[in-house]
Amino acid sequence: RRPPRSTPSNSSAASDVYKRQGMEVESETEEYVQLICLPSEEYLGLPSLYDRMLSLTIEMLNLSLKGKMEELGEVSRMDDEVDRVYFLLVRLIRSALMDRGLLNKLGVPPVKLLDFRLAAEILEKIADISSEIAAIRQTTGIHPPSDPSSRVVRWVEGALKTSLKALLEGGLTLSSRLRGLERPKDALLRSFPSKEVRDKIEDLLDLVVDLTDLVTPEQVLGSGSGKRGGVIRR
Repeated sequence: RRPPRSTPSNSSAASDVYKRQGMEVESETEEYVQLICLPSEEYLGLPSLYDRMLSLTIEMLNLSLKGKMEELGEVSRMDDEVDRVYFLLVRLIRSALMDRGLLNKLGVPPVKLLDFRLAAEILEKIADISSEIAAIRQTTGIHPPSDPSSRVVRWVEGALKTSLKALLEGGLTLSSRLRGLERPKDALLRSFPSKEVRDKIEDLLDLVVDLTDLVTPEQVLGSGSGKRGGVIRR
């Protein structure tokens, strides 16, 4: 697992990158920020964009549920970065729909681009909810217990990674990865006195189930949040 991203030096470096046209952060750790220069969005493939968006989204959820109070402000900055990657993905998908050469280069059937667009939207919504949870924690000073938070984050991370791998590569079965959520989820929800936060956690977990439904619509996910599945709702 990579180290936390919330060091001031990296936050400053990443912010400086976005002032330079054509530069994007590809990955980062406490020790370095790896950059890429993009003359246009087509120079980034779908897997690298999804990898970046996924790593940011998981770290945002991790910080929003487990982070110290002084780390919660970092979630908002990361949400801005998720939005940047999301719109890069949207532009790349739109360009591929209009350019047969780019579509062939990506190696994706046109109908599959709709799934990619929906998957990006789901990740962006999960990031938004994580940012909202962090903002509420900053206002209320809530400290959720570590164990159920860690278990929920691990479940979400496993489900998102496996779902995106299935979307990008195909041929994977998700059912074995989507068990064991209910107990840590219930313990986590009980730790929040605020119904607003509990509802946001439920919405976030429902979005994770939406993504698994997108790549395996024929499966019934009994380990999901239980409210619904298969449709993006906010």
